[in-house]
Amino acid sequence: MLRSRLAALATVAVAATSVALVAATPAAAAGCTYVAEPLALPVGVTSALVSATDGNTTFAGRSITGGRQQLIVWRDGVPEKLPQQSGSLDLTGINAAGDVVGGRSSEAGTGSPLWYHAGAFQPASVFGDESPALYGINAAGDIAGLITRDGARKVAVWRTGHQADPPVVLPAPDGFFPTIPQIGDDGSVAVFGLVGSAGYGYVWAPDGTRRALTPPLGGTVSRVAGIRGHRIVGSALGYGAVEWDLSGALLATPGTPTTEGFAVTSAGTVLMSDRQPGEQATVPVVAAPGTDWQYLPAPAGSTRANAGSITEGGVVGGTYVDAATGKTLPVQWKCTP
Repeated sequence: MLRSRLAALATVAVAATSVALVAATPAAAAGCTYVAEPLALPVGVTSALVSATDGNTTFAGRSITGGRQQLIVWRDGVPEKLPQQSGSLDLTGINAAGDVVGGRSSEAGTGSPLWYHAGAFQPASVFGDESPALYGINAAGDIAGLITRDGARKVAVWRTGHQADPPVVLPAPDGFFPTIPQIGDDGSVAVFGLVGSAGYGYVWAPDGTRRALTPPLGGTVSRVAGIRGHRIVGSALGYGAVEWDLSGALLATPGTPTTEGFAVTSAGTVLMSDRQPGEQATVPVVAAPGTDWQYLPAPAGSTRANAGSITEGGVVGGTYVDAATGKTLPVQWKCTP
């Protein structure tokens, strides 16, 4: 069942037909230029990637050295390894307090949640026997994730201070198959998913009220990637990167059909990927309101880079491949006048 659902998701992501296209809006030149700055690695680590930010000056990710993985936090560019955990690790969220969420897979293939809180990894048993997948954490410490009940995936929220209690399960349409939920600092949760083969996006207010994300004219919601402030970012077929507000109303279509939305600032600066016709690889690009797009340059010694996180100050976190060694390495891009 999971495999067929994922196949349907892939179909939604590529089968765009009879959609309206958006004409590019003339924009002013940006007041700064993005420059790549490789991030330092902790002692003993030779390869790592960035997967999240707290929205301020901290990025987080994991090492991939010698078959062993370890979670890493970069505060103002300075790396710090979190305590060693066994298995294959994934870091999906971090907040300004330093709390981290993610997941761990054992060699046997079983998965368990990771929650780093108060300076230590908390036991997975805190979350009971439902073995949730944790995908996001907000400034207050609320955690969003997925659980399985009665054979169906459900979007769930663990409110701060109540992680040991049963989670709040957000009401969804019958048959809704959610992907990766995102949580905002006000407690709102947004997600993309399927009902049958049709794609939908939803946002839940902190009180549990659910609203649909309005698709652009002729388009279909195909991705929800992040929340910051009162903005939700994702993608729609035929439009690429799209923004909504917390009521689900369409705010902007900053992308083109070759883009995907990854992250957004509260001021509306969108981090996207762009795939040009005939190209296999995507290129990270920043679209600030009213200015030209800025394509992020690959660091020296590399021809490939990707990015998925942006801070409120516009610093972008990502990963590149060193051409000489083939190693995956962390990088940040800063916009300088």
